[in-house]
This record gives sequence, structure tokens and C-alpha cells, in this order.
Amino acid sequence: MLHLYGYVAIMYLPFLKAYEKQLLDQEAAEEEKQATSEVATA
Repeated sequence: MLHLYGYVAIMYLPFLKAYEKQLLDQEAAEEEKQATSEVATA
């Protein structure tokens, strides 16, 4: 049964990595947007 989990992990790892990167990129973009709007209002 354990090897099944290993197989699933190997299958999903690239997707998880890509998803994680997407989330981090989104966060960075949001922070950038907030920073620019703060500068605009200052």
C-alpha cells in the first residue's frame, strides 16, 4: 500500500510545486499593487 502513496506523491509533486509558485507569484503581485497604490496616495 505504501508504494501507492509514493506513486501518487510523485505524480502530484510537480502540480503542487507549480500551484505553490502560482500562489507566491499572486501574493507578490498583490503586494506590488498595494505598494504602488500607497505611493500614489502618499
